[in-house]
Amino acid sequence: MAKKNGQERPMIPPALDVAAFREAWEEFRQNRKENKHPTTPTSERRILLKLKDRPVKVAIAMLERSIENDWRGVFDLPEPKTRGFVQTENFTVERRPSTYHCPLCKRVHHVDEECQLPSDDRVRAMLFDLEGRMKLQ
Repeated sequence: MAKKNGQERPMIPPALDVAAFREAWEEFRQNRKENKHPTTPTSERRILLKLKDRPVKVAIAMLERSIENDWRGVFDLPEPKTRGFVQTENFTVERRPSTYHCPLCKRVHHVDEECQLPSDDRVRAMLFDLEGRMKLQ
């Protein structure tokens, strides 16, 4: 424990005791001071307990997020939005789309549904573009 102004300040856990984390930690403490909510030894101890099991980069990101939002506490990072992808531990798999854009009739169909154009219209759509010009020569 380090003493500051007669109060016992908790030490940074060894797993987080790197220059980048120390800098982010001091910046967090300074931000709290500037917002007129200085940290107490108890609050520092609780925050460091929360951060000690996180990887250093995650702990720094959590502190930076709190600084950016002028929060008094430190919170877990949000889960990333997948936007149509399923994430597993080792890789990302694209989710199968439920619809597709049909190049023949220019409509959107469900994947289980087949294009309902009559066969002669299908051939015409394959050979001619929208203005009626022949695609293949």
